[in-house]
Amino acid sequence: MSAKGEGFESQAEIGCKYQGEDIKIGLNAKYLLQNLYAIQSEEIKWTFKDPSSATILKPEQCNREQYYLLMPMILE
Repeated sequence: MSAKGEGFESQAEIGCKYQGEDIKIGLNAKYLLQNLYAIQSEEIKWTFKDPSSATILKPEQCNREQYYLLMPMILE
C-alpha cells in the first residue's frame, strides 16, 4: 500500500492471500481504517472487481451478515 497527498508520501505492507491479476486502486486511508476498526477481526475478506468499482470488506468468520463497502478514488 502507498499513500500520496500534498506534502507527504507513505507506504505500508499488509500480509494477505491474493488471487487474480495485479490491481491498482485509490482508497481514502481514513475510510479504510474506519472500516478495519469496525470489523474487529484478525482475518478479513476483501473483494475487488476493478479499480472503479466499490470494494467489499467483511470478517472472514462471522455469525451474522456483516459487510463494509469502500468506494475507490480516481487515480491520476
